[in-house]
Amino acid sequence: MAQESGLDERNLRFRRIRTSMENEDLAAIILSGHGSGGRRGNIRYFADWHIWDGDAILLIPFVEEPALVFTAYSGGDRATDRWIRDVDSCLYPHEGIAVAMQKRGITSGKVGIAGMKEGLSAGALNFLLAMFPAIEFVSADLMVDRIRSIKSPLEIDQYRELWSLTKKAMNCFIEQLKPGRTQREVTAESIKVLREGGVSADLVLIQEGGRRGLPLDVPLKCNDVVRYYMEMCSQYGHWAEIDVFCAFREQAEIEHRLMVSEISAYEQIRKIAKPGVRLSELGTKFEELLRNDGWMFDESEFHFDFHGQGMDIIEWPWFSPKPDHNQDVPLEEGMVLSYHPSRNTIPQVGWHRFVHDNILITKNGAERLSGDWDLSWRIMR
Repeated sequence: MAQESGLDERNLRFRRIRTSMENEDLAAIILSGHGSGGRRGNIRYFADWHIWDGDAILLIPFVEEPALVFTAYSGGDRATDRWIRDVDSCLYPHEGIAVAMQKRGITSGKVGIAGMKEGLSAGALNFLLAMFPAIEFVSADLMVDRIRSIKSPLEIDQYRELWSLTKKAMNCFIEQLKPGRTQREVTAESIKVLREGGVSADLVLIQEGGRRGLPLDVPLKCNDVVRYYMEMCSQYGHWAEIDVFCAFREQAEIEHRLMVSEISAYEQIRKIAKPGVRLSELGTKFEELLRNDGWMFDESEFHFDFHGQGMDIIEWPWFSPKPDHNQDVPLEEGMVLSYHPSRNTIPQVGWHRFVHDNILITKNGAERLSGDWDLSWRIMR
């Protein structure tokens, strides 16, 4: 079992953020988070505290002790006996953070806000601006994103443990999959495996025929293809994604050909995914490799080819073939990416089994955190 995130890990993360604060001349940084898979990471990363619901705001001064304030109904772990000693709850956390700033004499200078764009509410920001007219509040989103994107050795160990659990849960689903059983019945055992392994939050989706969504109390036909997809948050706060295609028939020739092309492209992209290579270069390489195999592309829907993953399900950086809002950057050693480039092909392929996996960027290329997980269709006998 991987080691818990203890005080050594906390001190490492605090040293990294305070070094960045010094470089940016920040008197403090305010980090916001709330109870969703894509917005709780700032709090979990720096406070080791899981938000179940509601909002939380963390204040990290450059010198003084940090303070955490959360809504009374946010639930989850209590941080008092963990990384933060000054912990409080109130209806509006920004009011409690304002009090903590005043107690620490943080009333002027420059203060960063992580979550300026997608975390802190407009009401909270306006309140802080009115309370502290002598403070220059600046966005610290990119600064914090960069820190969180490079995983520590402990985080990587915790990730490997999570992937061992996800594969166990997914194999359990495959074993349960039989005609006549309901969607809920066949997914229940895999979810039980996740819960027993400490997973605190999950999303499971199942697809048979034209519908893809949460498991229903309807019997499975198991006469074509069943797709099962899971997102899960480990006991340490890290997220992972995995899916499987279970086919009760042989693949059509075109389905098999596209699957082979995408798995081959994935193997080649992992070799070149080294520090210094940009995400956009990987996206271009993916298209090049598929074109070399004879595929042409139709207009694709918005979809990330790659995005960071850690204590939020989608983290910085990310890249999509559509140019809007890309955060294209060079790879760095220690990044963890969710890999799932996909294109609408010409001709179209009915059951498109694109590669969905997690990779760790190393100096020698990308390591599969899923290890030997079989990415091809499972032909059910």
